[in-house]
Amino acid sequence: MRAGNYSDDSRSVEEFLRSAVLSFFLLQLSTVVAVGEINAAKPVDCAQLMTWMGGGISNQRLDRLVHERGISFALDHDGAEALSSAGASSQLLSDMRIMPASGAGTNIGCPARLEQAAKLVHQQEYEDAEPILRQLISSDFNNADLHFALAYVRQQQNDFNEAFDEYSNAKELSPGFPETHNDLSYLFDRSNDGDNAIAEARTALSIDPQNAEAYRYLGLGLYANEQYPSALYAFQESLAPNSDSADASPTLVIGFVGGFVHSDDRRHSEVQIARQIQATYGNDVQIRLFENRRRAQAHKLVLDWLKAGDGKLTDEEKRSARLILFGHSWGASAVVSLARELQQDGIPVLLTIQVDSVTKNGEDDSVIPANVAEAVNFYQTGGILHGRSKIRAADPSRTRILGNFRSTYQKEPAECRAYPWYDRLLFKGHTAIECDPRVWSQIEALIRMRLPPVLQSAQPQVAMRVGN
Repeated sequence: MRAGNYSDDSRSVEEFLRSAVLSFFLLQLSTVVAVGEINAAKPVDCAQLMTWMGGGISNQRLDRLVHERGISFALDHDGAEALSSAGASSQLLSDMRIMPASGAGTNIGCPARLEQAAKLVHQQEYEDAEPILRQLISSDFNNADLHFALAYVRQQQNDFNEAFDEYSNAKELSPGFPETHNDLSYLFDRSNDGDNAIAEARTALSIDPQNAEAYRYLGLGLYANEQYPSALYAFQESLAPNSDSADASPTLVIGFVGGFVHSDDRRHSEVQIARQIQATYGNDVQIRLFENRRRAQAHKLVLDWLKAGDGKLTDEEKRSARLILFGHSWGASAVVSLARELQQDGIPVLLTIQVDSVTKNGEDDSVIPANVAEAVNFYQTGGILHGRSKIRAADPSRTRILGNFRSTYQKEPAECRAYPWYDRLLFKGHTAIECDPRVWSQIEALIRMRLPPVLQSAQPQVAMRVGN
C-alpha cells in the first residue's frame, strides 16, 4: 500500500498546530461537500447501475441506492435481462419495475461493452473483464464508477496497489460515494494501517450514517488499533439496520479442527477463539467444535438446534438460521461440505471461513454453495502441504467472496512453539498459518462482527494465545 510519511520532527510546535488545524478544517469541508453531493445525487441510470454491479456492490445495497436516488429509466424486458445476466436479483428487478422513472424516463439501454464487463465480473472472469473496463476508462476517464469497477476487479486479482490507486481515482472524482470509502478502509485495514482504515470508514458514515458495511470496516480498524470496546460497539451498530433478522434466533458457530487434532486441544487456534467468543457471549451464542471426521454430528446438531419444541423443522425456522462455519486444513474442507449439505436442507449460512483448506476424500472445497451469504479463504503456499489458493461462488449473485488472502512465512510465529515438533518440522507453512495470531485475529473479528450485540463489552483476548 502506498502511504506518505506524516511525521516531521523539524517542525516547530506552532507550525504543527497550524497544520493540524488546517487539516481538520479541510477534512470537515470535504465531508460537507461529500454529504452535499450524495444528497444532490442524480437518479441512477442503467449504465451506472451496471457499473456498480461490476464493482461488486451487493444487491441489498443496490436496492437501497435506487430507492434513495430513484432511477432515470423505465426498466423494460431487455434491460431486466441484461441486469439479470450481470447478477441483479429478482427482488431488485421487481422493485425497479414499479419505480417511476425520473427525468426523461426513456428506455435508454446500457452500453453493450459495459454489459459484457459486468456479466464477466458476475461470472468471476476477472481477467476478461479487466481489458474491457480499461478501454471504457480510456474513452471516459472522468467516470468515477468505471474506476470503482476496475478497482474491484484488480482487488479480486490480488493487485491491491492498483486497486488502491483506482479507488483513489474514484474517490477524487466522486467523494460522496460511501462504497468507495468502505473499500479503501478495507484495503488500509489489510495493510495494517488502522488509522486510515478508521478515517475512511468514518467518512463513509458521515455520508451515510446507516451504512452497515462502513460500521463493519470501522470495527475492523478499531480492532486493529486495539480499541476493543469501540470496535465491538461498531460491530453491534453494523447489525442495527438488520436488527429484526439479527434477533430472530440465536447464532450457532461451528468450527472444524484439521488433521487428527482433538476438538478440545487448547494449543490450536480454532479451540482458543471458540473459548474466547463463548466467554464473551455466554448463552446468546452457541459455539461448537468438531473433529473434521465428525461432520455428520455437526449436521445433526444444526438440525436439532433449529427445531422448535415439536421436533419438526419448518421453513420459517430454516430461514431464520444464523450459522457461521470455520475450519483449518481438512476442517476447512469439512466446512464447505457441511454448507453443501445444509443447502440440500434449505438452510442458509451467514459466513464460511477456510484456513489453508486441504481436500479430503474427494470433497470439493473450491466452490461455495449458493446458500452461503459470504465466504473467505486464507492460505499459504510454502512446504509440502499447503491449502487451496482460490475459492469461487457457485452463484455470485447470492454469495460474496470476501477474498483469497495469502500469508507468507520466513520464520514461524512464536505461538507455534506450543505445537508438536513433528508438525513444525514436516508441515512448516501449514502449521504456521494455523498458529499465526494475525490471521486468527482477522478470523475472530469476521465472526464477531456477525454476532448479535452483547450487553457488556468484553475485550477480546486474541493476542493471549495459549503458550503451553
